[in-house]
Amino acid sequence: RASFADSPVVLFLNKCDIFRDKLEQVPLSTCFEDYDGPNDYDSCLEYIEKQFSMRKRSQNSNLYIHPTTATDSRMMLQIIRELKESILSERLVATGV
Repeated sequence: RASFADSPVVLFLNKCDIFRDKLEQVPLSTCFEDYDGPNDYDSCLEYIEKQFSMRKRSQNSNLYIHPTTATDSRMMLQIIRELKESILSERLVATGV
């Protein structure tokens, strides 16, 4: 919908611990044929984040990407707190407050 085109988007890339382990057994290029970078966690995660960023509907909207392990409740609480602050600040600035 057009009314959400400029809305911020939060993307949780969950189960990153499993992703890290899987990379030791299966190269990322198995799923992304055009990927030709190193098969380490940071490089592969950066590639996936770029794929999502390139597909944003609007360049005016922010995309917040957070690799997570949802079973780590402390980490999840911290991420949610930071997101709330960022999005609230962004919306206040956008409305001129």
